[in-house]
Amino acid sequence: MKHSMLSLISTFAILILLLLSPAPAPVSAETKCLINSDFETGVDGWASMGGGVLSIDYDNSYSGKNSLSVTERSLYWHGPSLNISSEVIPGKDYISTGWIYNQSDSTQSVLMSVKLVNSNGTTTFNNIASVDVPPLEWTEAVGKLIIPADTVSTVVYFESSNETLDFNIDNYTLTGEPTERFTEAAKAEENNEFSFDFESGFENWFARGEIRVIRTDDYSSSRKYSLYSTDRNLVWNGPIVNIDTIKRATSYTYSAYVMYNGTEYDDSHTFLLQLQYDIEGNTKYETVASKKIQKNSWSKISGNYTLPQNAKNVFMYVQTDNVDFPTANDLMSFYIDNVQIIDSTIAQMKARINTVIIISCSFLGFLIISLISHLIITKRKKTKKALKLADTDVMTQALNRNAYETKIGILENNVKLCTDLHIVACDVNFLKYINDTFGHEKGDEAIVRCAKVLLTATGSKGIVYRIGGDEFVCLSNISLQQNINNTLEKEMEKDNGYPFSVAVGFAQFEKDKDLNIKDVITRGDQEMYNNKQRIKAEHEDFSRK
Repeated sequence: MKHSMLSLISTFAILILLLLSPAPAPVSAETKCLINSDFETGVDGWASMGGGVLSIDYDNSYSGKNSLSVTERSLYWHGPSLNISSEVIPGKDYISTGWIYNQSDSTQSVLMSVKLVNSNGTTTFNNIASVDVPPLEWTEAVGKLIIPADTVSTVVYFESSNETLDFNIDNYTLTGEPTERFTEAAKAEENNEFSFDFESGFENWFARGEIRVIRTDDYSSSRKYSLYSTDRNLVWNGPIVNIDTIKRATSYTYSAYVMYNGTEYDDSHTFLLQLQYDIEGNTKYETVASKKIQKNSWSKISGNYTLPQNAKNVFMYVQTDNVDFPTANDLMSFYIDNVQIIDSTIAQMKARINTVIIISCSFLGFLIISLISHLIITKRKKTKKALKLADTDVMTQALNRNAYETKIGILENNVKLCTDLHIVACDVNFLKYINDTFGHEKGDEAIVRCAKVLLTATGSKGIVYRIGGDEFVCLSNISLQQNINNTLEKEMEKDNGYPFSVAVGFAQFEKDKDLNIKDVITRGDQEMYNNKQRIKAEHEDFSRK
């Protein structure tokens, strides 16, 4: 009943009516298929997760003619990935489905997983579904994708514990409650004007690439908040938003305010305002505006562009200038604020009105500008330090995989840094047996014990990363083999009520053999795998089936 009717009835009558009335049927949000990747017209926005080569397979598919193939993988989490941040609502659940084809001659385990980044910049990796795929067959993977309320970036990807497995995916779908992909779509229908000032949140912006995008009140070009992009390792890394609701064949003026700081960077740098869209099966990248801006001050980048009538999946993003060999100076962190997209006709009309106002009220405008300038100078608050977020894994106190990926990216681009590099690959043994027999608390305890061994043995001589659930990597410029083996041996002698063992693989950069860091990683992983197989053979009762 309506509240206005209830207000006319006594409290007693209300209670009787509520007791006698049937419970209302639950209201379910409308669900629909938000993504359907069949790869008939291209890669559909999918990209490589960390490593591996993606290509369209024209000879094999679950349905239709094509599928997406991934080859040349070197780590278990390498595989095809899709950023679905603009398609989902934080705090909601979705159904994620995909078909997987095993190119090998034996049954292989393939996982559908998700990478989530929250508003604090913390990254987590969750498994959506795991399937055993028979050789040369298609198998369906289906799972619930749970997105926490504070999520700002969501990437779905496929991986396999067999790091060299080649496999295909096809007919990936995401089903659930649709989201408004553009903050002011209703306003767009009315007057083709859009704006983002980040005062109400991320406003559907997310990270382009493996970086962190943070909403911060450290700096703003006008009000309180702006968007901060950091941990960039490629020039095209930056903030991105889906703007697919804007009209085609209409000239728009795109603009954004950009600012960067830091004593380690040059006094000026070129930034680009970019568009990305699909057309006739290909992805196109267009520079709307390019401008060299000065450090420590907000600068407006602006330009006009008309989208083709048949453009699809339109995104806008901000990046630094394209260079073939980027340095740290090209990969600085930066802020954006007051992003606007407006119909060029309206923009020109507003410009004329503003000119008239400025001319007719020049004296008043001068006084206002002088007053504002005086207030800004006299009341400007001290600069805060740029937000720094810990890259530490909370459970083990080792560095997390995000920090590991950043470090490996740096080493991969500079082989000179690898000259004295030693790598230790580690993996906790019998974890499934411990979890199933003694409970997950003991399983977590085994993971923490492994981390403690590595941190103790490494000390200040190296760095320990937790790169997966029970997987660790140590990097050092000296050999840690004896320290780790001795410390591990002492720990394994302790009886904590369950079998504790760690498989370890050691590798050193060999100048005449290794082209880059990946060669050393592969060799360390292989030695660790061989060690694990020997331990399994000696303890078959504890080994994972």
